[in-house]
Amino acid sequence: MEQSINNLESLFQKAEDDLNFISHKLSSEYAQKYDSNENLQQLMSRIRKAQEEIVPLRNDIVTLTSIKHEFLTMAKSILLSNAHTISQIQQKSGATDIFNPETNKQYTTYIHMCNTWENSSSELVDSRLNNLVSSSSSSS
Repeated sequence: MEQSINNLESLFQKAEDDLNFISHKLSSEYAQKYDSNENLQQLMSRIRKAQEEIVPLRNDIVTLTSIKHEFLTMAKSILLSNAHTISQIQQKSGATDIFNPETNKQYTTYIHMCNTWENSSSELVDSRLNNLVSSSSSSS
């Protein structure tokens, strides 16, 4: 999880550096070719705005990833606690079909789904950010 967050931070930093490079390159090329700067100024304004939005977006992603991880951990913990309580109640009542979390299909499916979601969503975010960064660097 921490590695995913570090990857996100480095990808956002690379994207920010790429935007700074593009901004500088466009400014210098435009200054060499044109006297009027109306359209370029609008473009430069958009690039600066995108640069300003990268840091808060990165912070939001890190926060949301952390909250999601805490939620999944808590949900799995509550589910395990409830499963244990159900087993104890069944044993005390003399039930013959005792709930066993390891063999209960719904329980194991839910835990597997939580683990898959937690792992794959981090990989998906990393993958999409890698695509974003590589497309921005290939266009410079």
